[in-house]
Amino acid sequence: MTFLAFATVFSPKTGVSFEGSIRNLGLQGLGMFSKGYLEVNSQVEILVTFRNGSGATREERIYGKVVGINVGVDGNTFGIEFNEKIKQEKNPALYQYLHQTPTKTS
Repeated sequence: MTFLAFATVFSPKTGVSFEGSIRNLGLQGLGMFSKGYLEVNSQVEILVTFRNGSGATREERIYGKVVGINVGVDGNTFGIEFNEKIKQEKNPALYQYLHQTPTKTS
């Protein structure tokens, strides 16, 4: 699902952190664009900042690992697989976003 939001990615092992834009979000992972990157298989903590359906700013934390990266001149794209599927109990706002019914346009 297309999902535009900001995120801070942090590697507990190396102490490296950077900000980026989330382009795609699913129950089991996300795709990002950023100037920074971490190696494949790096364990990460992601702080996602976004606006919910009512326009309120929300922050939720997710844990995972880098599963793919494409290093580019203007920035990097990479995929992160979550350690566990997004659940309503742990990430209620992200869960709600992923389960909302798309509105039809005429």
